[in-house]
Amino acid sequence: RRVDFASPRDGFVERVFFKEGDFVKLGTPILLVESPEDEIQLSEATLEVEALGEEILAEEDEAQLLSLELQDAKELLAMGSAKTQTVEEARLKLVSKKKRIQALETRLAQARMHLEGLREKIRQGEIRSPFNGRIISDTGVKEASFVKAGEFLFTLASEDSLVEVLLKEADYARIEAGSKARVKFYA
Repeated sequence: RRVDFASPRDGFVERVFFKEGDFVKLGTPILLVESPEDEIQLSEATLEVEALGEEILAEEDEAQLLSLELQDAKELLAMGSAKTQTVEEARLKLVSKKKRIQALETRLAQARMHLEGLREKIRQGEIRSPFNGRIISDTGVKEASFVKAGEFLFTLASEDSLVEVLLKEADYARIEAGSKARVKFYA
């Protein structure tokens, strides 16, 4: 098997784990492409999730207090020390607070989904080996260099598809990476 790999997206090469000629095992990271915009969005989304979580906790604390106020108002009404209007106002405040909490929980769920989507997008920038093989050609891409989505990066070939060739030292000067060769096999 032989697979050509291209950059999965526009971005900067964050890490090159192997070079031409290296053997890689199945699932091993080979190259990582990251986008500064993605990292900024990930940071912002993480902060939003944290802030919404804290806001929900604060609103829940207030809801507990409102629940206690409603309970006290009901007890005072039963003793004749409060009006029905006081109980109704306390009940409406609690209902309003619970609706606010539900709205925040919906926003939190959406923010978590957005955060997970960003994490997945970042994970897609990591190229892993789909099989055991050897990197047989690469563009020499360096860390911190910018690559475009679809730009060729390297070729990976399984060991069973490689041919080892012995050459005279004088022939090395005439051969370059990517040169075509005719190979004959004798039984």
